[in-house]
Amino acid sequence: MDTLNKKYLKEKAGCPICNGKSRIIDNVHTINSNSFEILNLCECFNCSHWWIDPMPAQNYLLELYEKGSEYVVSPNYAGSDELKRGDFEKFFNNILKYLKFNLNCD
Repeated sequence: MDTLNKKYLKEKAGCPICNGKSRIIDNVHTINSNSFEILNLCECFNCSHWWIDPMPAQNYLLELYEKGSEYVVSPNYAGSDELKRGDFEKFFNNILKYLKFNLNCD
């Protein structure tokens, strides 16, 4: 089973979008149904963005997407009858292009 490497998770004091103040809404499981990991679900008071805390460092997030980790992609999406392998690879390539070229979060 794929596991989260906690040394690449980092706590974020403010919102990752606007750096506004935030609150913890709840403690939640990751989207990986085989995992028992619990993370904080946070909400920004300023822009209402939601995120998990601690969150993966940008390079680690890219690694998770590149290997199709169930920590970032639902297994039901990958197993969809309507989704062909080429579409799945195109989906990940598009995510990687967006993350690499449009975000500079690290």
